[in-house]
Amino acid sequence: MLRPPLAVTAQRNGQAIRGWRLFIGPEGTDAADRRTWLKLYPDAGTLERFTEDTWLRSPWRRTELRAVPNVGVHGAPRIIFGGTAGAHPHRPAAPRIVKVAYSDHGIFTLRDPQSGFAQLACRITTKIHWAPLRAARALGLPAATPA
Repeated sequence: MLRPPLAVTAQRNGQAIRGWRLFIGPEGTDAADRRTWLKLYPDAGTLERFTEDTWLRSPWRRTELRAVPNVGVHGAPRIIFGGTAGAHPHRPAAPRIVKVAYSDHGIFTLRDPQSGFAQLACRITTKIHWAPLRAARALGLPAATPA
């Protein structure tokens, strides 16, 4: 937090509601920058301190395919695939190791590295659940080599 919370009254659903304005951002950020402002109401939402330890507890990421390291460069990186992450699937499906390769015309294919079976064909902007290959043991998969 960049500074102590500020008690505020704000309009929500046409009514004046009391809450708090929090100023959240990286250290050194100006608290007057509105992008750091977050309103918290007593009847909605939660706030949790997010630390490096929190991030490391879950290996899963929910990003566009472009966020996977080395996608789109020469080679075919391997990741743990947990399904698509569109509007509704908030949790990953059964994890499986896949090889990500560029097919043609902007399409990437996620294939099982042993059988070659395609798990998904998608564009680089498709949101997926994925985890780094080093998390295989933590997710109950056999230890995998990146080759």
